Amino acid sequence: MDLKNIDWTIPKAEIGCYTDTEFAGTGLTTKAMQLFLEYSFAHFGFKKIFLRTHQSNIAAQQVADKCGFELEGTIRMEYKTTAGEIVDLKYYGRLQQQ
Repeated sequence: MDLKNIDWTIPKAEIGCYTDTEFAGTGLTTKAMQLFLEYSFAHFGFKKIFLRTHQSNIAAQQVADKCGFELEGTIRMEYKTTAGEIVDLKYYGRLQQQ
């Protein structure tokens, strides 16, 4: 897990995660993200944490759903892949629980 694109004026951050194929489908990523989110909200005081993913990344969308993120929308032509293709991204957000 990592935090990036931090904006302290809001305060908010983007979360990213990468799962080794050996551990895919085991629930490890969901559990790790849940713990990391709890820590990040409590320790850093973020009001919002968001993630973005390609429309074809169903696993990331499932993790987002299980971790309490809400789909905020699809941003068109938002990311350029290493192959040079410009693709749409789905944006998910989770707010700090009051």
